[in-house]
Amino acid sequence: MRAPLPLWAHALLMVARLVLYGTLFVAVGAVATMAWIQAAGWCSELGDMGITCDTAAHTQLAEICFGIFLVYAFTGFPVLLAMGGVVMGMIDAVLAVRWLRRRATPP
Repeated sequence: MRAPLPLWAHALLMVARLVLYGTLFVAVGAVATMAWIQAAGWCSELGDMGITCDTAAHTQLAEICFGIFLVYAFTGFPVLLAMGGVVMGMIDAVLAVRWLRRRATPP
């Protein structure tokens, strides 16, 4: 049996989860929103003048999502954090399955 982690390590893991999952959710949300806007037909394709949509609200939403995509694409650092969120999610899933199996087996 391993020794339990100290309190500072748990706090560090919680902060890491918050940052990694946050960047992952922002990236997935921006891509999903852009796909939804395109599928609904509210906006035309990206042209020379930027994004043009039916209403001002749709244009603003598309510009925000496109801005998030550009920051993620051209800086690279948020992409690394989002990939870290995927890895952290897989680790958390494995740990959750182990915890559930340990609880399900009688002593």
